[in-house]
Amino acid sequence: MDIKSSIKQLLFVIFCSLFVWVIWEYKLIFSYFLVDKEEQKETEVLAIPVDTKLPRIGDIISSIKLIGTVVATESISLTTEVPGIVEKIYFLESSKVKKNDTLIKLNTEELEAELFKWKVILENRKRLFDIGKKLSINKNIAPTKLDELATNYEEAKAEIKIVEAKLRKKTIRAPFTGIIGITKISIGSYIEAGESITTLDAINPIELEINIPETSIEYIKKNIPIVGNTRVYKNTQFTGIIKTIGSRIDPESRSLKVLASFPNKNLLLKPGMFMLIDFPLEKRKDSIIIPEEAVVTKGKNLKVYSLDNGIIKSHRITIGERLKGEVEILSGLSGKENIIVGGIQKIREGQNAFQR
Repeated sequence: MDIKSSIKQLLFVIFCSLFVWVIWEYKLIFSYFLVDKEEQKETEVLAIPVDTKLPRIGDIISSIKLIGTVVATESISLTTEVPGIVEKIYFLESSKVKKNDTLIKLNTEELEAELFKWKVILENRKRLFDIGKKLSINKNIAPTKLDELATNYEEAKAEIKIVEAKLRKKTIRAPFTGIIGITKISIGSYIEAGESITTLDAINPIELEINIPETSIEYIKKNIPIVGNTRVYKNTQFTGIIKTIGSRIDPESRSLKVLASFPNKNLLLKPGMFMLIDFPLEKRKDSIIIPEEAVVTKGKNLKVYSLDNGIIKSHRITIGERLKGEVEILSGLSGKENIIVGGIQKIREGQNAFQR
């Protein structure tokens, strides 16, 4: 009896345990479906409004920002080869002069007197030389004497040329068209040979000296258009073209010197100015471009969200050029996604949403 009783008790315990286990599992399954339906209802209720926009497709010109120095196309410090007293000044400071315009004339009284003297000497020596030639016909003059007369005659002609050259140097002319700088001389001033009188700069067109990094020289070509601006004229863009490309890399800066030419009709650009330019590297066609506000930063990663049949999806992206209010997408989008641009702060992937 004790054995049968023990078996009955054991079976009863096992039965009760199985019953409790079945009830527990049923409760879990029931609660799972109940919670799932409640979450689904909650998700449907929490669908949020968002603003979306389709990407635009366009061409992108990638560029690097560089700083260049404005330089005159031609620039000299005007000097005189001969000393003298300033007799006349024909220019105004900061004014425009044309090539070969007379700028300064030095006193020429002594040279003019010397020129007159040699002209008289030349006339006399020519007369003597002509007489000598006539006498030589009948051999009434020694050949050496005739040679002496000829030498004296040629010497006088040479002296006149020397004096005339000195006279020309007393008049200083503009070697090219440009803008006159500031001068400290005045009428009556004595100028030494080689002394600086003023400056002359050709600034229309004007040039920009740029140092291009070695890593970007493959994109450099003549006549490529470039755009720049200055600190002085922040709202003015200056457009020029690549004019001259250097022939060697600077071993210290690892850069190549390039000259760009800019029209400067209003003379806004001055030599010595700094200019910030966008130097074009390459042109990419049919690029995907989206609004900048659609990009979300997650640590070191960038992503955007799209709305697909009422469900929010995330896309990890890499960006290229930054434009005004837009960015170029290099990878992560096909260009057909409906990109979320408004209401981004409260959304997450997989959430329900609708277009406002």
